[in-house]
Amino acid sequence: MALINEAYRENLEVAAAIYNGPRQMMGLGKDVHTIMAGNIAGLWAPDGWKALNEGLDVQKTLKNY
Repeated sequence: MALINEAYRENLEVAAAIYNGPRQMMGLGKDVHTIMAGNIAGLWAPDGWKALNEGLDVQKTLKNY
């Protein structure tokens, strides 16, 4: 697992494969893959990740109105 974490932090192609690939073929559990995908998005696309999270916060707030 440590090697996988190091690889996606250093190489965009590895990060894309993990992000887009089926978790079952990589031997990752659903929760682990979800966490890794979030980490990858935050690392390689920080502006998009920030915008996505802001949108989710707005969506949660709208339920109160």
